[in-house]
Amino acid sequence: MRFKTGLRSRIILVFTGISLLLGSLLVLGVIVSTQISETRSKQRTIRMEADYYLRSHMSTFAAPTSNSFFMPKPSSPFINVYYGEDLLPEWAKAELPKLQPGEYSRTSNQQKYHIIIRMLPDGVKFYMLYNVTRLDASRESLSSLRVTILGVLMPIMVFGFVMGLITAHKVINPVVTLADYIKERGTGSPLPDDFVQGYRDDEIGFLAATLKNTLDELHTSVAREAAFARDASHELRTPVTTIKGALELLENSKAVEDEKMARIVGRIHRATSKMEHLIKSFLWLSRYETIGEFDFEETDTLSVVTDTIQEHLYLIKDKPVKIEVRELYPQMLPVAPQVMNILISNLLRNAFTYTQSGKVTVILREKCLSVKDTGMGISSTQLNLLRKNSGKYHAEGFGFGVAIVRRLCSSLGWSFLIESEPDKGTTVTLCYNLKEDCGCETKKAAADGNMQ
Repeated sequence: MRFKTGLRSRIILVFTGISLLLGSLLVLGVIVSTQISETRSKQRTIRMEADYYLRSHMSTFAAPTSNSFFMPKPSSPFINVYYGEDLLPEWAKAELPKLQPGEYSRTSNQQKYHIIIRMLPDGVKFYMLYNVTRLDASRESLSSLRVTILGVLMPIMVFGFVMGLITAHKVINPVVTLADYIKERGTGSPLPDDFVQGYRDDEIGFLAATLKNTLDELHTSVAREAAFARDASHELRTPVTTIKGALELLENSKAVEDEKMARIVGRIHRATSKMEHLIKSFLWLSRYETIGEFDFEETDTLSVVTDTIQEHLYLIKDKPVKIEVRELYPQMLPVAPQVMNILISNLLRNAFTYTQSGKVTVILREKCLSVKDTGMGISSTQLNLLRKNSGKYHAEGFGFGVAIVRRLCSSLGWSFLIESEPDKGTTVTLCYNLKEDCGCETKKAAADGNMQ
C-alpha cells in the first residue's frame, strides 16, 4: 500500500509550518509595531506643539483671537500656524476649512503634513501644519532598529524550524515504524508474540497491542471457519454419496417404471446433484483462499463450458430453452479446471433454473466470459444489493451461486459484473484481469449477445 502523502510528511509540515508562521507573525508584528510607534510619535509631537503654542498665546493675551498681532513662534521650523483661512496655502484653502476640528494627515506637492485643527473661543479655526516629509525621508535610525530586530529573530526562526523537524520526526517515528512493519509483513499471518514489546506503554503501544489482538482474532476466526467448512463438506459428502448410490439402484430397478415414482426419483436426483455441487464449491473455497494457492493449469474454457452444459441439461428438460455457445476468441486460462467448472456451473445453474423459455447464451471473448439468459431478470433493488456484494442472485431459490462466484473471482483477481432487467433477462460477465480494461462492460456484453 502506498500513501500519496505520508503521516510523517504531514506532521513535519505542520510543525515546520507553525514555526514559520509564528516567526513570520513575529517579524510582521515588529514591523507594524515600529510603524505604529513612529506614527504615534509624530502625532504626539504635533499635539504637544499645538498645546504649547496655544498656552503661550493665551498667556500673552486674555483670550486667543484671530486679531492678535503678537503670536509666539513654533519651536520647529517645519511647523506653520494659521488663524483663520486667509493665510493658508492654496492647497489647504480648498480642503481644510471643510474639515471639523481634529487631527488629519494630508499630502500636497509631494509634501506630507500632520494637521491639527481647533476652534478658538471667538469662533475662528486654528490650523497647525507639521511638515513630516523630512522625518519620513530620514528614518535611518528606525530602519536600523528593524534590521537589528530581524537579525536577532532570523536565527531564532531557523532554530525553531530545525527543532520542529527534529520533534516531528521523533513524535511520528513509532507510528511510521509500525506502518512499515505491517506493510512489509502483511496481514496474511499472525504477528509474532514479542511484537508489542518493541513499543512503549503509551498510545502507540496500545495501538500496536490492539492491532495484534485484532489480527490474531481474525486469523483464528478465519481458520476456524475454514476448518468447519472443510470438515462439514467432508462429512456431508458421505451421506450424499450414499443417496446417489441408492438412486442408482432405484433407477436400475423396476420401481422407476412407474411414472409417479420416476418423477420422485428424478426430483431426488436433481436435489442430490445440487447438494453435491454446493459441497464441492464450499470445499474448494475452504481449501483455497487466495489466487496463489490455486493449481495453475492451462484450462480450455470452451471444453469446460461444453461439459458443464451437459451436466446441467436436466434443469431445462421439457423447457423451450435453446443454448448457444459463441467462442469469439479461444481461451486457455491458467486456472485449475475444477475452479472453472465451479464458476461456470454456478452461472449456468442460475441461468437454466430461472429461464422458462427463450435462450441461454455463453460468449467467450479474449479477456472475459459472459452468460446471458432471457429469464425472469432481477429487480433494480435486488440488483443494487448484488452490486454491493450482498443479497442473492434471485429473490428466491438457490442463492449461493453469486456469492461463490464473487468469492472465487476475488481470489483470482477477476472482476464480476452483472446487468439485469425484470422480465428481460440477466447477463453476468467475468473479466479475467481486474486491473486492466477488458473493454467488455456488462451492457456491451449483453448487446453483443444479441448480435448474430
